[in-house]
Amino acid sequence: AKMHAVQNDAYDAGDCVFCGTRGWTIPLTANATAQDEKLYRREALRLEMSLQDAKRIAGSRPIFAMMHYPPLLPETMRQGTEFTRLSEYGVTRCVYGHLHGQSVQRGFSGEYRGVQYDLVSCDALGFVLKDVSI
Repeated sequence: AKMHAVQNDAYDAGDCVFCGTRGWTIPLTANATAQDEKLYRREALRLEMSLQDAKRIAGSRPIFAMMHYPPLLPETMRQGTEFTRLSEYGVTRCVYGHLHGQSVQRGFSGEYRGVQYDLVSCDALGFVLKDVSI
């Protein structure tokens, strides 16, 4: 089987299209460094390139977004983040990880602005696979 790494683009999987980026820590407080802000902005641009490519090739097929870092946190639900503009591109589902141990409690799984978000880090799921099909 041929492998494809999603990097500033999207992958046509036949029945659906996959896109995404690594993401970064959402700079929320004065403790966020200039480097955090720089990496956050860079990842937002990478996600936008990936989303544009996905929208271009998807047609009427579902678009799945994948990220490593959480695209939103409880304290960003009101205003959103650079990573929650997914519905503008037709994304229906977003999976992400990064949160483990006690930080799993800060994860969000549910619908937000028309997109279903799922925290899928292994310990958040109890090391069981999660069906994320539409």
